[in-house]
Amino acid sequence: MIWDEVTQAMVAALQADAQLVALLGDATRIFAMEEGVERRIPGVGYQLIYEAEEEVLNPIIVQIDYWAAKDGTTPARAQAALLEQRIRRVLHHPIRRDFGGIEMATLFVESRDMDDPKPGVIRRQLDFRFEPVKRRIIDT
Repeated sequence: MIWDEVTQAMVAALQADAQLVALLGDATRIFAMEEGVERRIPGVGYQLIYEAEEEVLNPIIVQIDYWAAKDGTTPARAQAALLEQRIRRVLHHPIRRDFGGIEMATLFVESRDMDDPKPGVIRRQLDFRFEPVKRRIIDT
């Protein structure tokens, strides 16, 4: 099991991106989507969707939701595009690299629009596949 380390590395990478944090207002707007967590707009939430163990890899899929609204004269859809561009730039890297101390490729998989009950708010979901090299588990 490595999903906890992967999500910690992902959050650290997102929080370290000055342009993304500037769009959000502060790094606390990047959060785990858990029951009782208040959603802030703009904001970026994440949750684990899938983890498996293959022969060589330990693939993990994380869903990232983000919310955007009109900011001054910038329309909500334009704000959403800026957020998504930053998130993809930080996370999508198809060549294996050191990502938070773990060797892995980090791949954008797909995105989709979602309804939001609040008028004027854009909500989108992005799926990323993290491919860390599987660790050998030795029973002692």
